[in-house]
Order: sequence, then structure tokens, then C-alpha cells
Amino acid sequence: MEARGESGPELTVEKRLLLKYRSDFLFYVGRRDPALASTIERGFAGAYKNGSYMRLFNSHPYIQNALAQADLRERRVIELDNRYLSAADRKIPAEYWMGWPAATRSR
Repeated sequence: MEARGESGPELTVEKRLLLKYRSDFLFYVGRRDPALASTIERGFAGAYKNGSYMRLFNSHPYIQNALAQADLRERRVIELDNRYLSAADRKIPAEYWMGWPAATRSR
């Protein structure tokens, strides 16, 4: 909202609902560099399994600010399927998809 400033004064944030859906954020490497892809995959998987990825994610000021402003405890969560996910994205294990902090609840 802050970024829109005067160009979007009619915009507002809905305060009671939360739409939850899977959306990817991926690293891409050239087809001729499978070793690099493997190294990146092992690094992320290791960081996720040892907890360092989530510690970094949850301590980042941008994330903390967004979660604080979202007031997730007061929202009704509506889970949606993202029909634009590729077949490969759908094969990513559920543990790697970001869930919401324990502070959220569905009503």
C-alpha cells in the first residue's frame, strides 16, 4: 500500500480474509549445468532440514513487517488451488511449501 501512494488512493487492505495458495519462487540454471542445479537443490534442502532457512526467513525484517501488518490471527483462511502450477511444481514435497506461522487459524 505504501508503494502505491497517491497513484492508488482508492486501494485498501481487506482485514478479515486470507487467500492461501501455493506459488513458486524458483532458481533457474542453464540446461548445460546440472551440477549447479544439484548443488543449489542440496543446499536449500540442507538449510531447510537443519532449520537455518526458516530461521533466516522468519527473522527477516521484510517478512516480520508483513506478518505484523497482516494480523493473521483475525483472518478467515480460504485455501485455493493454484491452477497455474506446473506438473513439476506439484511434485515438490509439501514440506517445502511455506505454511503460515502457528499464530494463524482457520475459522
